[in-house]
Amino acid sequence: MYSASGTSVLIRQIAFSNDLCQILYTTVPDYVGRGVHDRLLKNDSIFRDGYANEMGIFSGSIVSGYMLTHTIVVNG
Repeated sequence: MYSASGTSVLIRQIAFSNDLCQILYTTVPDYVGRGVHDRLLKNDSIFRDGYANEMGIFSGSIVSGYMLTHTIVVNG
């Protein structure tokens, strides 16, 4: 996110739940050929120190598509 003057004020990663990753890697054709997702969030170099504030809330399905809801607070 950038301020009105163009200065970066926040960089945010969004985490996908391990369950959602498992669904995507085993059902979506673009990912099936890559094998099963092999990295849990607790072992990921970005999220291993915690991911509660980065976890997205997903709704939907493979058939209808997914929607992500995530609140990002920017101070200052």
